[in-house]
Amino acid sequence: MALAALESCFRAVPPEAIPAVVDCVLASSSTSPSQLFHSLLDSFPKVHALQPNHGHGHAVPLSHAAALCHLLSHLGESKDALRMLLWTVFLPLLLREDVQLQQQVISLMCDAVSSNQSWELLGETILPFCIRSCAVAMDLPITHEYAADDSTMYYYLWDWDAGDDHTSEAGLLPLSKATTLLASLLGHALKRRRNTLSLLQEDADASLDSLVKNLTWDMSRLVLKMLAHGQEYRSCATKNLLHPLLISITHVSSVTVKFGTVQLKLSRSGFLESIWNSCVSLFSLGRAERLDAYDILSLYFSALKSGQQYAVLGANQVQNFDLRNITEFWDELRRGLVDKDSLVRKRAFYILKISLSIFSSGNDENQQCSARSPSALPVQAKSNTAVTRKERWANKEAKSLGVEEITQSGEHCSSGQDRWKVFVLLYEMLQEFGTHLVEAAWTHQVMLLFESTPQGDYLNHISYRAFHAQMESVEGIFHWMTVLWECGFNHDNPQVRCLVMQSFLDIAWEHYKGYTQMIPRGFVLGPLIRGLNDVVHHKDFGVGGVYNSETIKGAERFFSNYARELMTSDRLHLVWNLASAAKQDSFGRAGLMTLAFCVASCACQSDTQYLSCASAVKELAKCNGDISIAVNATDLLDALWILSERSKQHFNPKYRLKVCEQVIKAAASLISAADIPLTQLLNFISTIPREFTDCFGPLRATVQKWFVQKNECFERNTLLELIDFPTTFMKHTGVVGPDLYDDDDVGAWEAEARRWSRALLLVTSEEQHFKQILMFLEKCGNKLSEHSPMGESVQVKFFILIFSLIEELEVQQKKFVYQNNIITDGGSEWTNGVEHCALNEKLAKSLLSVLENMVVFSKQSCSVFWLRSTDIMDLPCSVKGKLGGPSQRRLATSITSSVLQCVWSMRCISSVVSWCKHYTSDVSLHSAFSFLWEFCWKVIQHCTNATETGAELHLAAYEALAYVLAALSAAPISDFLDFVEPKQINRASKFSWDHLATTFLGNINSLLTNGVLTRSRRAVLMCWKWLCVDSLLSVSCCCDENESQLKRLGPIFSDSTLRSIFLDITESLENAGENSVVSILRCVRSVLGLLQFNMMNGNLSSLGISYEMMMQLVESSWVLHLSCNKRRVAPIAALLSAILHPSIFPNLEMHQTNEKGKGPLKWFVENLLNEGSKSPRTIRLAALHLTVAFDEDFEAELSENHEARFEVSMLAQSPNREFTEVFINTELYARVSVAVLFHQLWKQINEKSCLETEEALQSGKLFLLKLLDSAVPFS
Repeated sequence: MALAALESCFRAVPPEAIPAVVDCVLASSSTSPSQLFHSLLDSFPKVHALQPNHGHGHAVPLSHAAALCHLLSHLGESKDALRMLLWTVFLPLLLREDVQLQQQVISLMCDAVSSNQSWELLGETILPFCIRSCAVAMDLPITHEYAADDSTMYYYLWDWDAGDDHTSEAGLLPLSKATTLLASLLGHALKRRRNTLSLLQEDADASLDSLVKNLTWDMSRLVLKMLAHGQEYRSCATKNLLHPLLISITHVSSVTVKFGTVQLKLSRSGFLESIWNSCVSLFSLGRAERLDAYDILSLYFSALKSGQQYAVLGANQVQNFDLRNITEFWDELRRGLVDKDSLVRKRAFYILKISLSIFSSGNDENQQCSARSPSALPVQAKSNTAVTRKERWANKEAKSLGVEEITQSGEHCSSGQDRWKVFVLLYEMLQEFGTHLVEAAWTHQVMLLFESTPQGDYLNHISYRAFHAQMESVEGIFHWMTVLWECGFNHDNPQVRCLVMQSFLDIAWEHYKGYTQMIPRGFVLGPLIRGLNDVVHHKDFGVGGVYNSETIKGAERFFSNYARELMTSDRLHLVWNLASAAKQDSFGRAGLMTLAFCVASCACQSDTQYLSCASAVKELAKCNGDISIAVNATDLLDALWILSERSKQHFNPKYRLKVCEQVIKAAASLISAADIPLTQLLNFISTIPREFTDCFGPLRATVQKWFVQKNECFERNTLLELIDFPTTFMKHTGVVGPDLYDDDDVGAWEAEARRWSRALLLVTSEEQHFKQILMFLEKCGNKLSEHSPMGESVQVKFFILIFSLIEELEVQQKKFVYQNNIITDGGSEWTNGVEHCALNEKLAKSLLSVLENMVVFSKQSCSVFWLRSTDIMDLPCSVKGKLGGPSQRRLATSITSSVLQCVWSMRCISSVVSWCKHYTSDVSLHSAFSFLWEFCWKVIQHCTNATETGAELHLAAYEALAYVLAALSAAPISDFLDFVEPKQINRASKFSWDHLATTFLGNINSLLTNGVLTRSRRAVLMCWKWLCVDSLLSVSCCCDENESQLKRLGPIFSDSTLRSIFLDITESLENAGENSVVSILRCVRSVLGLLQFNMMNGNLSSLGISYEMMMQLVESSWVLHLSCNKRRVAPIAALLSAILHPSIFPNLEMHQTNEKGKGPLKWFVENLLNEGSKSPRTIRLAALHLTVAFDEDFEAELSENHEARFEVSMLAQSPNREFTEVFINTELYARVSVAVLFHQLWKQINEKSCLETEEALQSGKLFLLKLLDSAVPFS
């Protein structure tokens, strides 16, 4: 009856009234408290199971538990009853999801345990259960033996029996639930401990104090483990455990725990240091981990701000851990304040503000400073009479913010705390407020922070503790100012970015001696350089062709001041870092120019001394203040090489000139050319566009001075190394076994030799310097046929050296010829021209002395082309397994070496013959010409062996033939016919060249179609085919003085042969590769010219070009045009000069629309214009193509690509006045874009006698202006 009555009250009476009801039941019944207790205890599981887990259903089990707790007080000290109550009632209630119920249950449980003075019983039941649940959830080892590692030592698991029946029945708690219970239990225990201490009852409940300390130990072990685990565990630790644990650490000075005979101690400062170490490990992992670290620090400072900071900081303990004096703490705050993630920045700023509110208290008396008097500072602000309207508005906004102008208020920073206020104000403005408020705050406060300096020697900041050094030393102030500058550089508003950058560059750094050295190197090399790359700072860049800006000038001044006080080794390291930025970041046009000027500004200091590689390695320069990196002159040149290479992305020649000029200045200021390995030096020079360093180039004198400079510190001499290069180049590599090589090896040798020849002629053209080189070449040439102890590659290297030297001298000769046409007064350059001519003659004489030996050697080596037994030769693995990349010869390695030797011998002989014919008429050239002509006939008539190797050898023969025909076609006709006529197949035939051409085309087309060669190799053969055809068709176009002799011979090629070539061209155009496009279009131009020549010579059988042939040509050309790279100059110019050929313009059939359709030329131009209408970019390209008004991309290619220059010059020869009269039926755009173009080109050719390339460019630009003018009325 008593149990039933009491249970009925649970549903109607709140838990607070249950004790009175229990007393009434006991008084009105004969049931004893013990009987009623056990009855209620037995009935609780049934009542608990029937109640819902959520809502108001928790009142019944809570009232049930309250009744049991009240009955417990009537039982006296009964440990077993309390134990049963904990396991049977409280634990099931704590497992519920209801947070409110959980807190009420914990309070009720703690009251019961406290009233019975049985806190140790709680440590034997609930606490071990929760801690074990946490350990198992994190898969942590649980040990009962001490093994010198206290991280897994838990007090409440040391003697606890995991096999307890109650534990087995309850199972384990989830980690979040277990940690929540532990935090709540510790919080209630701390609250009761404070109440006990406030009543001066320290000895009244020792078990409670022991429980708090032991639980603090176990929770500290759990927290440190959870912080080292994944994000889920860290989040659980920060949300549940860390805050009550820090409060406990605040109240408990130290914890001593015994594990058997071992005694371990947990100190307040030791735990806080462990927490900070956990944060340090998190900072370096990523964004989420950094946010977790800030959450941990936030809880740390919340505990400090709760009024217990004196205990946590350990002010009375000298060796206590003090976070404010940890330098890494302030470094991590600065990193967070400039993080790209806004949430990270907000968390870091919150940590900074709360830490300042704690650390700054009680320290104001130690933070005295003084500001410079206004007279001692350079004038940074405008006078009151020059205040703009915008500045007046900023002043008004500043007053509304409580910020007074410095010059009016006369107030200066008087303490580090004042500087912190200024910093916080400026940072908040940059992060939170609008542009006008940022301008107001920045204008009035940034100089206040900058101009305030601490008392005494600001360099003596080492004596400061870390916290005081933040705003009590100049270095510390600049560390925090860089945070503001970086935030300003990265601001979303471009006006703010401009304001901050301008204020930084406007500082008169030269008046602040040593201040620039206080700026962290990491800021200078990172945020500042990236900020200068912002286009908003360079609005005047490139205007009027001036590639400069006020920002570039300001940056140049700053870096000059920054590097002025540096030692040479430090300056070397700084320049290396700056130049290396071009490799790490992507720079725009203005940004790259700024970087180049900054590099030159740092390097070009008056006290700079050359630093040798050996001495530079010994000196370490500091990067970011704490990392030492050894940098030598070789490393610096590599970085400058990258900077020069990046300028290629921006095509304007004037722009590249300025960048390269700054790079050369930096290199010449810090590096001695004699101290750099020659190979690396040649690589560096090769990145500089040759028009800047060739004869009459703007950088030639600077580079020459750098190369030939003499310094007593260096034993090496660059000029002597260049002179000795052929000897070292031809030395054997020391490879054991046969001296084999492939195309990659030869390509590398060729590139190296070209770099050498360019550098050699850049440094000197004096005959005495070439004497040793020429003697060496003669010596090697005389021993060509002898077996060389240096290996078989020596012959190929010999040919490469001669070819590269001739090639470079030809380039220089063309430069002198061009300049001599426009320079009338003599000078030093003319003297160099005379020396150059003498050198050419000397070289020709030396080459003639070895030419016969070269011919003999070539006759022997060419036997590989006619090799028959080739069916058993295996391909190397490098060819079989290659995917992508350039096409490789499908030959055995030994045959590849022999083929390359033969190809290069023929190429070199062709080059020597072409070179020497300008300087001598020696009879020795006749034998060489005869050999070349015999080789031509043999290759043309050769039939391919029906194997892949045989086909590859024939392909290689055609490769050599291309070089030979190019040399023969460039020879004077009178010389050429001496070798043609004796070799005619049929003396009675008038067209001896027809048989040559048809035989060549028949054999090479058979090789292309027989299916032996792979697809990639057929593409290579196609390229050589059209180069050979181009050379054959160019025989008649050599010199004007031979025109009479050509007329005497009659047409070289018949119309039928030319038409067959033309048909082959149209069939090949649609599928032509990019490498063969230009040569095919040149053949078109030559065929059309030869057909016109046949008609002009009165050949009645000559029909010229028909409508159908031309239509087929333009249709094939259009397919080619769609597949080609539209940004390449040479293909476009060759296409237009071929289609718009002078022989086609007078034919009205090619323009007018008739029953057959539109004229071929009209059809082609309309298609080009229609293609241009697809988008603004294609419109621009179409206009550029039609007008030859190439933009700076095209101009850059013209300056570097000889093929492009030649094709544009050919296009400039094609305009006709008649075109403006017959091109009537086309739209206005086509009429203007084509007719006016050709009219202007015709006027330029007839009125001026400048170079053809210049004529094309100038007339194209004039047309573009007319096109724009004519477009205005129709827009």
